[in-house]
Amino acid sequence: MKKVLFSIATVLAMISLAACGGEKKENTETGDAQEAALRAENDTELDVDLVASHIVWEGTKIGGAHHGTIALQSAQLSGNPETKTIGSGSFVIDMNSIECQDLTDAATNKMLVDHLKSADFFDVEKYPISTFEIVSAERIADSNRYTITGNLTMKETTNSIKFEAQVTENEGAYTAVSDTIRLDRTLWGVNYGSKNIFKDLKDNIINDQMSLVVTIVAY
Repeated sequence: MKKVLFSIATVLAMISLAACGGEKKENTETGDAQEAALRAENDTELDVDLVASHIVWEGTKIGGAHHGTIALQSAQLSGNPETKTIGSGSFVIDMNSIECQDLTDAATNKMLVDHLKSADFFDVEKYPISTFEIVSAERIADSNRYTITGNLTMKETTNSIKFEAQVTENEGAYTAVSDTIRLDRTLWGVNYGSKNIFKDLKDNIINDQMSLVVTIVAY
């Protein structure tokens, strides 16, 4: 069987909470959940590399910023190696794997990660996974760019999101990198520090906008 490497810098790899007071960019198009894509007859099921696949997050608020990674727990992806196109796919994100990479003090690092895992943010004890399902992946003309629509589920709340990704191929190896996906986190019930939810936060505001980029590698 022909070996295929399929990499997508996807939807669940960078989470970025934009700084309040900084330049706010428009949110990614978001809507109601849609029916997920089925595997096409001529598509091949690919083996996703869960080690190479990952999520990178970055968050900022007044006076500071942090970044780190989140791992995938499992994934399925199909594609057509002849036409070099993306097909259906679903990805399970391990919310317990959240790590911070910029804080070098172990105690401070643990404090931040524990807070992100708490009920204030992602409540990983109650919601240990998040998921993303591809609804459609449409190639833009003859370019190496795609418009991808999919269902993102966090904390048992599902909304569709639409974003673009760039896919490159090198000797049968495919790498796809999504544009930054900017979401209103409160649509998924991540309300901590939102000035639109809590009116007396003063300097403790975290912007409602979060950004996602996901990397998926498959063979």
